[in-house]
Amino acid sequence: MERKKIIRKSMLLVVVAGVLCSCAPNQRIVESNAQLAEVNVNRGVATPVRSSLEKDIEAMRTADFIFIYVIKRKDGGELDAEDKKFAGAVIPGEMNRRTVADEGKAILIGSNFRMPDESRELVEERFAFQDLSRDVPSANSSSNANR
Repeated sequence: MERKKIIRKSMLLVVVAGVLCSCAPNQRIVESNAQLAEVNVNRGVATPVRSSLEKDIEAMRTADFIFIYVIKRKDGGELDAEDKKFAGAVIPGEMNRRTVADEGKAILIGSNFRMPDESRELVEERFAFQDLSRDVPSANSSSNANR
């Protein structure tokens, strides 16, 4: 009886070990993918590596925000607590999404409302300001001119 328990436990251990070993990636496929990537790089077909900021900007565009602003320190350094506090006080609440991006070096803002001129001027005094918004016709656009 004791011997049967030992045999069962041993068989169970062998089965578990076999399952765990079979979960490793197929080395031939891994090497094949590495060689394919190397060939593409040698042919000049390398896939460009996008920065985290570019990915965050693309996420804002995917969310269909009309206005996208990027705020960075003028010296290019990482935003400190005082910078974030100032930005939080100056950027209006209707700016829908705010994200710290580029490894803490930028604040990315997505909104469907244009940043008021007063707020923008305050931000531009302290930070480098980049407007990546879509082209939006003004309220006095030529679409009403033919009426």
